[in-house]
Amino acid sequence: MATKTGKKGPASSPSPKKSTSLRPRFIVNEQEERVEVVLPIKLYEQLIEELEDREDIRDAHIAHQKQQ
Repeated sequence: MATKTGKKGPASSPSPKKSTSLRPRFIVNEQEERVEVVLPIKLYEQLIEELEDREDIRDAHIAHQKQQ
């Protein structure tokens, strides 16, 4: 597999949190299809934190609905 840099579609949108320079590298298969992406670790950590925050909000909302 080869790596390929470039911007295409939503994958190149900046993170909604702190601005991190986004130059993702894509790993492509033999058909030049993107199969993986390499991101800066800070951006990866921000994305994981955002997902965890959203899960917590969702869980709290579900718990609140069950109490009613």
